[in-house]
Amino acid sequence: MIKHITASLLISTSLLATQIASAEEVYKHVDENGVPSFSDTKSKNAEKVIVEPVNVQKMPELRNIPSSPHSNTATVDSKTYSRLEISSPADQTTLRNEPTTTLAASIEPGLRAGHLIQFMDNGQPIQPASRDSSLVLNNFERGEHRLNVRIVDKSGKTVQSGNPVTVYVFRATVKPQAPANPKPAN
Repeated sequence: MIKHITASLLISTSLLATQIASAEEVYKHVDENGVPSFSDTKSKNAEKVIVEPVNVQKMPELRNIPSSPHSNTATVDSKTYSRLEISSPADQTTLRNEPTTTLAASIEPGLRAGHLIQFMDNGQPIQPASRDSSLVLNNFERGEHRLNVRIVDKSGKTVQSGNPVTVYVFRATVKPQAPANPKPAN
């Protein structure tokens, strides 16, 4: 019984929603089983329903945008990505005694099919190109490092490179101690 009432109410509401826009007056009637019905004609024991105006927004006019002469070519623009950069660590960062360092790249729009990310250190690849936009380095060598990220295609050809960032890695060293007061040999 409840399923029947729910189905009737759902159908009635759906029909009402489609007819509200064209109806001037809407009336609601509840029968002896408690099932409401809606109509645009007044019946016995029906009450008038106040219908708020429907929110209608006009679509903006479409503009004709001239196509570029290269729009149908299969070549990729040299600036395929609007954002390609090392986002972590920041430029001129000093890393002190950190056992791990995470390199992270920001890429917009997202990495395209057939493209891979490659992190570079002083102009040399750190790892094989992959789809990962971050890389964890363990015991990063002390000294100055010029880090960069580049996008390569499947053949390894550079599609685009980001601007390099410079980081400095400092490692504390423990000076070996000389033995205190060595004993002379007899």
